[in-house]
Amino acid sequence: MVNNNFDKRIKNITSKVEVPEDFIVFTDSILDSLEPKSQPTKINRFRRLPMVASFVLIFLFIFLSPVYAKLTSVFDSFKSLDIFNKDNSDDYINSLNITAKDSDVTFNFKNLVISGDSIILSYEATTPYKPNSLPGIWDSDVNVNGKKVEDPLTEDYGTLISEDNGYTYDMVSIIDILDIKNISENDNIKLKYTIKNFDGVDGKWNLSLNLPKDKLYDKVYYADTNKPLKTPYGDINFDEISLGQFYTKAFYSISNASKDFKFLHYIIKTDKNETLFNYRGSSASIDGSSTGEDYFSSIKERPDKIWIIPYKTNYDVPSLLVKEIPAKDLINLPKPYVIRISEDLVLNILETSYKNNNLEIKYKFDGVCFDPNIVSLKYNDDTYVNQKYGFNPNLIRADEGTLTYEIPNLDDFKLKVVNQNHIIPEYDKQIELSVK
Repeated sequence: MVNNNFDKRIKNITSKVEVPEDFIVFTDSILDSLEPKSQPTKINRFRRLPMVASFVLIFLFIFLSPVYAKLTSVFDSFKSLDIFNKDNSDDYINSLNITAKDSDVTFNFKNLVISGDSIILSYEATTPYKPNSLPGIWDSDVNVNGKKVEDPLTEDYGTLISEDNGYTYDMVSIIDILDIKNISENDNIKLKYTIKNFDGVDGKWNLSLNLPKDKLYDKVYYADTNKPLKTPYGDINFDEISLGQFYTKAFYSISNASKDFKFLHYIIKTDKNETLFNYRGSSASIDGSSTGEDYFSSIKERPDKIWIIPYKTNYDVPSLLVKEIPAKDLINLPKPYVIRISEDLVLNILETSYKNNNLEIKYKFDGVCFDPNIVSLKYNDDTYVNQKYGFNPNLIRADEGTLTYEIPNLDDFKLKVVNQNHIIPEYDKQIELSVK
């Protein structure tokens, strides 16, 4: 039956909504005028270059042309964007043909990949109910080799492909199983996954699999968090930093925190020349102590060392325009096309293509990029264009990656590159950590 309690979905969506900096300043001034209370205060991280509210991104993707959806599945699109970066990635994809039905909602599970940090599950879901927003998994349980995670964080992506018999969606869900810790590489995998609520509809949809141990995509690697990060707000101690194939996650705590502490700005560099972008974070404070968690882009190669590099942001300093290129000119640029953003940062445009209304730009940064959103596609009137998979933030990389946009033509758009003037790196405070 339909469950109108949207709490689980709201907490997932609102954690991604980004608001203007002047609203944050205004809100902070109001909060500072209130009497302090000894109860937790939770703060979500906001960024200087907002991608527009997540609701907009979701609806742009969910109502893509059904014709295109049938040509290219969401799962195949993920594969084309190198979310699976092993040379033999196809060997780890488990092809499924399993159907589960309850409460008039039918799942046809298609593909599954399991790693130490996540399960990536592709499926088609057919529901008679008109969707509330993006259809997705609102509540579930996952059990791997007897270790259970209740209501794991789940990121849902999909597109409408049919309205013939209700609403049918082609979906991919990324399910966070990091709390299980490392799945043993020496054991076969016994997986039980139960969806308990889909888009507000309660039910039980079960998926049970026994997989050989060589189907584990990769394990999670952990940094030796034995050094504090010195900041003006106090010493920040990292309780855990896990580096995975689908995302990197850091937990930190700070005792006797300054009242000015909101959250920590930092990136992670690896000795494999990867820059891990901090795309989501939150912190909570009570009685002078603060804790926080941050999500970063994934590793492509296991590092032996990482560096935590903090930085400050000065929102009074505008980012200056470096280069504008009409989208129609991007295709014929000599490659690689080099754009010098600053003395220590260069953008290389490696490849560009425009097919089936999809513009793809492959890029690589030389130097340290703290915010890859300094490169963006705009309408000619400077209106921001959302990346086609822009709400899947672990695909946004600060080292090298692919920008993908669905646009009707090239004439009305331009690529815009600005500098990082608003970012002040604090290299003197960086710490080096070894990886187990």
